Amino acid sequence: MKLGDAFLYTEVAIGAHLHFVISDPYMNAERVVVVSVTTLRAQADQACVLHPGEHPFIERPSYVFYAKAKILPLAFITRYTTRMEPASDRVLERLLEGAASSEHLETGIRFLLEQQGLV
Repeated sequence: MKLGDAFLYTEVAIGAHLHFVISDPYMNAERVVVVSVTTLRAQADQACVLHPGEHPFIERPSYVFYAKAKILPLAFITRYTTRMEPASDRVLERLLEGAASSEHLETGIRFLLEQQGLV
């Protein structure tokens, strides 16, 4: 797994939402930032909206749920997920721009991304 990689949790009970790695696991394998993508709603965070065609898994307008961003160990991600096609360079750029601008991203997560020079 690396920055921009995408995955689904192996256990459907955990969630069938697409997730992206938005930090650099090589810089800190114990604290990897991941964000999920979910169907766009009127009250959704507009920091990063993705549309069908921007990633093969996205079939309807969706948004990155920065409020639910998580920090996970790389070992957990590797063990309990199925890799999907990674984000394109442009989508990765937008994911990071959204992380920088979202009012919903937890301060500690933003700080980790800042330490890595990603936002």
